[in-house]
Amino acid sequence: MNDRGKNGTLVDSTTVRFARLLPGPIERVWEHLTRPELLSTWLCKTASMEVRSGGRVELTMDHGDEGLPESVKEKIVDADKVTPVVHGTITRLEPGRALAYTWEDLIGATAAVKSEVSFELEPRGDEVLLVLTHRRVDVKYLPQVLAGWHTLLDVLEMRMRDSAQFRFMDRFEANLALYPAKA
Repeated sequence: MNDRGKNGTLVDSTTVRFARLLPGPIERVWEHLTRPELLSTWLCKTASMEVRSGGRVELTMDHGDEGLPESVKEKIVDADKVTPVVHGTITRLEPGRALAYTWEDLIGATAAVKSEVSFELEPRGDEVLLVLTHRRVDVKYLPQVLAGWHTLLDVLEMRMRDSAQFRFMDRFEANLALYPAKA
């Protein structure tokens, strides 16, 4: 289930990176990154995206499971305070090649975590290399961010390969074990 080649890496103390080979063509992968109806099949419950430089991004992050299981909740910093809506602005747009946007999600009522997510695509024969980089991640959330992106990319790959589905929170919990918090 957890192929080590799919694990995220820590580029520096606040940057994580994943690389995944997905079935092509590149236009199909691009559509899964930019079309709200396709984003909602793997990244979020609902999406709104103005695909232009400076365009707005809004993602409602709810993966359909009945809340967080206690076994997961105890491993997540501020699990009860996360607002499941991410707001952003497109900062890089190279159609079919690269997309980046700010990632701002609220913790509690006022504190916002502001980071940036980028997706880069490169054709590899019949497949497409997707490189996801999330920068300026708050260090106390690194294990959750790593496990979250790992699980979300598992969902994307499953959707694109028409593979069997899985319960999101079960996979997230298994992936969270791959990324323990640093002592």
